[in-house]
Amino acid sequence: MDDPEDFIGNLQPGELVHYVEYHYYPGMTSTYHHDIEDGDLGIVTAKVMTILGYTTYQILWLRTGIVTNVARASLKLAYTIKPN
Repeated sequence: MDDPEDFIGNLQPGELVHYVEYHYYPGMTSTYHHDIEDGDLGIVTAKVMTILGYTTYQILWLRTGIVTNVARASLKLAYTIKPN
C-alpha cells in the first residue's frame, strides 16, 4: 500500500481506492463533501475531464453510497500492484 506507483498514474474503472485527506491548515480539510472521510474506500466508476481540462475521477464511496468527483492527488490505490 505504500508503493510510489500507488500514488501516480491513471486509474481505471473498477479499481478500489481510498481517500487521502489533505489538510491545508489545522482543522481545515480539502473535501467539499463532509460525508467523505480520510481513509474511506471507494470504487472508480469513471474518468471525468473538467471544463478547465483537469482530470478527476468519479468515485462511488462504499461507506456512504454517494458518488463524487475527486482529484487524483486525493486518491490512493487500496492495494499494491506488483510487477511480474
